Amino acid sequence: MTESSEKLDLLIRQSQSGDTAAFGLLMQQHMDFAYRLALRFLGCREESRDVVQESFIKVWEHLAGFKLGHRFSTWLYRIVVNKATDRLRQLQRASHNRWRTQMSRRPRL
Repeated sequence: MTESSEKLDLLIRQSQSGDTAAFGLLMQQHMDFAYRLALRFLGCREESRDVVQESFIKVWEHLAGFKLGHRFSTWLYRIVVNKATDRLRQLQRASHNRWRTQMSRRPRL
């Protein structure tokens, strides 16, 4: 195990114990990765920031179930991708609903 993976495991263990400072460091270390991933999916900075925030909330809520020895980045990747996919669906539904509303207001020939 490398020194950096030992430090990461320590941060995860501390975060699992409720240490919010350790969780803050964990977030800082992975924020750019999560943001770039969300931006690749969404193509919008604002939406990507929201997805990253929601993803880290989910990480905090489910961190107790994370098993040490697994790659944290892979787990985070899956959470961000799922949140970004959910957001894309929401945006598509909203766009479709706006289109339907506009079409229903048009005079019929």
